[in-house]
Amino acid sequence: MRFVLLSIFLSSSIALFGQLNFKVGYDLAYNRPGELNKIIDQYNEEANANPNIMLESEMGKLRFTGGLELGLRYSIGNTSIEFSLSSMSKTHVASGIGISSDTLVGEFEVREALNYSFNRYSLGYQYQIGSFGYGASIGRRKVRVRTEVDGTDVKLTLTEKSNYAAKVYMLYDLPGLKSMRMSLIPYVEFPLGDMNVANVGKRILQNPTGGDDIRESFPVFGLSFVFYNGPRRR
Repeated sequence: MRFVLLSIFLSSSIALFGQLNFKVGYDLAYNRPGELNKIIDQYNEEANANPNIMLESEMGKLRFTGGLELGLRYSIGNTSIEFSLSSMSKTHVASGIGISSDTLVGEFEVREALNYSFNRYSLGYQYQIGSFGYGASIGRRKVRVRTEVDGTDVKLTLTEKSNYAAKVYMLYDLPGLKSMRMSLIPYVEFPLGDMNVANVGKRILQNPTGGDDIRESFPVFGLSFVFYNGPRRR
C-alpha cells in the first residue's frame, strides 16, 4: 500500500512540475575509421593476389551502423534532461573458394567475418522552442570488434574498449500525431579516447603491418529518428 501511495505521489509531482516522456527509435551512424579500413583494404588485396583463393565477395569497409535507441526525457518549460541508451552493430563478410594443393581436400570455403558493435549510454541537456531544439550530452561508449571461430557460431573478441564520448545535436519535431512526437535528430559524437585495433590485422592478414599499437577513435556522424510519447511542446 505504501508503494502504491508513493508511486501516485511521484507521478503527481512529475505531472505538476514537468513532463516525463519515453523515447524509442532508430539510430543510424556514419563511421570512417581510417586505420581500421586500411587493414580491410590490405586483406582484400592479399586475398585477391593469392592464386589459391577465388574471392567472390570482398570484405566491406566500416561505414554505416544502425540500431535501437531508448531513453527518458524530463522537461520543464523549454529545457529538458534526457537519459539515452543505444546499441548499434554491423557485420561485414568476405567469402570465396580456396583451392588446396591436397587432392583429397580439393576446394574449400573461404570466409572471414568482422562484427562491429557500439553500445552507449548518456545523460544530456536539451533546449527547445516550438519544433526546433538543440542539445549536448556526455556518456560512455563501448566499441567491440569480433570475428567468427571457424566452423562455429561462436564469436571471438579481437578488441574492445569503453571510453567517454561527447555528443552535440539538433532536433526537429515532425508534424504528425497529437498523442506523440516524431523527431529527427542529426548529431556528431566525439570520442574522448581511442583504442588499439592491431589485433584485427593480426587475425585476418597474412602479413600484418603497423606494429602492435594501431589507434582508432571512431568519431561518428549520425541521424536518429525517434518517437516521444505525449503531446508536442509549444
